[in-house]
Amino acid sequence: MNSNEIIQLFGLLYLIFGLSLLFNKHYYKDIIFDYMESKGLVLLSWIIAFIFWFVILLHFNVWTVSKDWFITLLWWIWLIKWVSLLLFPKFTIKSTIHVINSKDFDLFSFILSILGLYLIYLWYLA
Repeated sequence: MNSNEIIQLFGLLYLIFGLSLLFNKHYYKDIIFDYMESKGLVLLSWIIAFIFWFVILLHFNVWTVSKDWFITLLWWIWLIKWVSLLLFPKFTIKSTIHVINSKDFDLFSFILSILGLYLIYLWYLA
């Protein structure tokens, strides 16, 4: 998998997920609350996400100004979130629930959509 394929995948996923959160926020809030209550599911998803992180970062740990740099930055940010979830699960879950219940949820959804558009821009034009 090369950087263009990753950008294609995540650009579309971010855009679709961000727009879904904007237009169906109550539905997805319920899903996120159910997810956060399932400790086993949180741990399992952390393990799966860490495996993806490790594989992707082995191939795209690039810190030059390019599309690969953006992918590397995203993966490192996700690693920080996953490690915080593993080391401080109550704090991370409490913080996530706080964001979901606040007005920041709409802002988060909008930023996710913009990030998806930016990744699609990288895919088509850059």
